Amino acid sequence: MIGNSKAYFKYFLTKNERYNNVQREAMNGTSSPYPLSYKLTPPGAIREIISNRLLKLGLCKTRLPLTASPSDPHVPIFVSSGLKSAKRIIILFYENNQDLGVLAHRIIGGKGGINEGSVINMVKHIQGRGSEDGDEAPGIIIANMGQLRWWRKGQKAVTQMTWFALPQKSAVDPPYRFDPIANTIPGNRTTDEHVEYIFNHVVKDLAGKDAKLDIIGVSEGAVKVAAFLEKDENFTRWGARVEAFAALGTYYHANEIENEAFGKWLKDVCLFIPLLLPFY
Repeated sequence: MIGNSKAYFKYFLTKNERYNNVQREAMNGTSSPYPLSYKLTPPGAIREIISNRLLKLGLCKTRLPLTASPSDPHVPIFVSSGLKSAKRIIILFYENNQDLGVLAHRIIGGKGGINEGSVINMVKHIQGRGSEDGDEAPGIIIANMGQLRWWRKGQKAVTQMTWFALPQKSAVDPPYRFDPIANTIPGNRTTDEHVEYIFNHVVKDLAGKDAKLDIIGVSEGAVKVAAFLEKDENFTRWGARVEAFAALGTYYHANEIENEAFGKWLKDVCLFIPLLLPFY
């Protein structure tokens, strides 16, 4: 808060839910001025700060589809600048309700701060460690499971939360109507498609063909990666390259597995089996 630098973010400013949502969106990091009580709020900070810090750490913001121009519908991800030469790559598939690079706004807006509540500290930690043979740090891919809605007027990918806070004529106007084609990104219209695109295009086209993969999946990210690898053609193609799969808060159950080879791989190799149980 400008008036009290020691105070944390406060969501409940009024009884008007849209007012509170727009205020939160301004804080979280919209790059466009939003109308709020007939005034213009300054551009939000958090997303821009996270993006700038990741760029300074050597990551590159990449548009998906890989052929998309800045004005085409696209979803951004972050990849290491030296991804092609990396012998090992760590891929993060996070929850489907967060912005790119954000782990938890409650930590960002609390005692932890931006670096701890985002992937910044994680990236620093990975870059500080060499691969198993000690000659280089692993490459990094930060997938974007959350920003799969395309805001045409703003020319940007947004989360469901941001969609409900997009600019309107008044504080009582309803959210924009969502068109499943016009307001989504080709090849990344769903979280299933996004996971598939990361493997079959980003890793295939931007990474070395022999690079080993370590996967971190959280909630929806963990479930969709497991569902992707469970398919026979995907497991045949990628199973041997995935050396570790850490699944956090997953709700993908053992009885959903139909691919016997994939199930055996989970049992013999994977590190996420104890986390297959649902969280209560």
